[in-house]
Amino acid sequence: MGTLPSKRDLRIDLFRGLALVVIYIDHIPYNRFSHLTLRNFGFTSAADIFVLLAGISFALAYAPRLDTRGIGPVTGMVGRRIVTIYAAHILVLLAALMLLVVVNRNAPLDLFVASPATWVDYSLPHAAAMSLVLQFQPPYFDILPLYLVLLAFALPLLFMARSHWGLALSASAALWLVAAVYGLNFPSVRSIEGWYFDPLSWQIVFATGLCIGLASLGGGSIWKSRWLSALCILVIAVSFVLVFPCRHLGTDSSHCYLGSFSQFGGLVDRQTPWRFVNTLAWVYLIIRYVPRDARWLTRPAAQALTRMGRNSLAVFSIGTLLSLAARLALPGPDHSWLAQIAIFVTGTAVMALTAYLLDNVPRNMPLIPTRAKSV
Repeated sequence: MGTLPSKRDLRIDLFRGLALVVIYIDHIPYNRFSHLTLRNFGFTSAADIFVLLAGISFALAYAPRLDTRGIGPVTGMVGRRIVTIYAAHILVLLAALMLLVVVNRNAPLDLFVASPATWVDYSLPHAAAMSLVLQFQPPYFDILPLYLVLLAFALPLLFMARSHWGLALSASAALWLVAAVYGLNFPSVRSIEGWYFDPLSWQIVFATGLCIGLASLGGGSIWKSRWLSALCILVIAVSFVLVFPCRHLGTDSSHCYLGSFSQFGGLVDRQTPWRFVNTLAWVYLIIRYVPRDARWLTRPAAQALTRMGRNSLAVFSIGTLLSLAARLALPGPDHSWLAQIAIFVTGTAVMALTAYLLDNVPRNMPLIPTRAKSV
C-alpha cells in the first residue's frame, strides 16, 4: 500500500466546499438560485458528490495510518471522529429547535416537518429525546446521521478494500441490493419508511469513493479513454433529458419522463442505479479533465472553497443553521431578487469566514476544534 501523498489534492477540498455551498442553497425553499444547482440537471445532487468525496477522504486520511500506527490507534481516531460528528449533530439540531421556539412559540416545529404525521408526537421534549438516538431527523438535518453510520462501517470496509477492492465493492453492492429488495432502513419518527438518506443504500457511494482513494494512494491513475468520456457525457445528457423538464416545466408536463422512469427505483431518497451511475459519470469527468495541479486552484475564490471543504464539519453545521434562519426570514415564495441575493451572499460569506478563522486561529487555543480530516 502506498504512502500518503506529500501534497494535498486541492480538488477534493474544493469540490467538497462547492458541494457545501450548493447544499446551503438547496436547503432554502423558494430560492431562485436553487434552480441552478446540480439536482435540476440530472439524478445527482450535491449530497451524492459530498458522500463520494467523504469516502475518498477517509481512505486518504486513515489507510496510511493503518501501516504506520496500527489498527488500535486508528480505531480510536475513527471513534473520536464519530463522537465529534455526533456531538455536532446534536448541538446543531438543539440549536435549531431553540431558534424555532424563540421565533415561533406557537408551533416551534412547523418548519421541521414537511407533512406532519398524526401518529408522531412533535413536542419539543419528545423531539429532543428522539434526536439523541438519531430517530428525529427533520428535513435538511439528516446528512450527518447518514455519515455517522457510514463511518461506523468504514474501517471494516477499508480492510476489505485493502485486501481487494473488488471484495469491498461486491459486499457493498450486495448490501445495497438486499436493502433495495426488502426495503430495509433505519427507524425514524419522521416517516414510517425510515431515514430519508438510507445508509444501507447510500453506503455504496461511500464505498466507491473509498476504493478510489485507495487506488490513488497506491499510485493508480484514472483510465483515460475517449469512449469512456463519451459514455459519461451520454449518461449526463440522458439524465438531463429525464430530469430537467420535470424540474422546470412541472411534473404534469407532457415532456416530463421522471414520473414513469422513477417506477424502476425511487429516485428521490434512495441511492438508485441511475443516481449512482450519474454521480460516477460526473466524478470521472472531473478527475480526468481537472488537473490536480491546475493553477486556478490556488486563486482566491478557489482557495475560499478549498478552506470550506477542509473544515467541512463546522461549515456544514453553520450552513444548516443559516439555511433555517433564511427559511424563517423568508417563509413564503413572494420575496424579491434582492432579498434572495442578500441571503445567498451573506450565508456564503459567513461559511467562508468560518473556514478562514478555523484555518488561521492557533490550534492550541481552547474551544477550537481540530480540523476535519475525513468529513
